[in-house]
Amino acid sequence: MRSVHVTGERLGLREVTVDDVDALHAVYGDPAATHHLPFDPRTREEVAEIVAEAITAAAATLAACTCWPSPTARRAR
Repeated sequence: MRSVHVTGERLGLREVTVDDVDALHAVYGDPAATHHLPFDPRTREEVAEIVAEAITAAAATLAACTCWPSPTARRAR
């Protein structure tokens, strides 16, 4: 899967990984942090499932995307 990293002066973005579950659970599981969000605090297992679904969805989207040539196609040029 293609790795996505976007880094700016004050912000860095990357795709979510299974290593992020504990950090995300620290937020998603905190009643104060989720007080104004449209969901109740989540368990660690729920967060792990959300992360797994996000990883699967990202892989499926990338596999279906024809806007970027595959690494094999780039080498063939």
